[in-house]
Amino acid sequence: MTMAYTAYVFEYVYSGTNMGVYLHGFPTDTAVTYSARPVRVVGAGAPIGVQLTVGPVYPHVDGTLARVADITGVWHDHIGNPPWSFVMLDAIEEAVA
Repeated sequence: MTMAYTAYVFEYVYSGTNMGVYLHGFPTDTAVTYSARPVRVVGAGAPIGVQLTVGPVYPHVDGTLARVADITGVWHDHIGNPPWSFVMLDAIEEAVA
């Protein structure tokens, strides 16, 4: 079994802010799991959450698989300046037997 782990960090993610990353290079015989989580919250209010949207898989020009992963910041009940966070997007790749 082969596994690979890649992490991307987005800075200054405010509520409603959309950020994305174009991921490619995955072999056709793998499955990839994605996870997004706030790793540091700055500002008043409730903890920030993250909404993760992963697009469809399609072939990249180099013969590997590609997809787009988008994150959106989410927060509630802020006081004063709106809170923001660093968000980590994890991609865990595993070979399919």
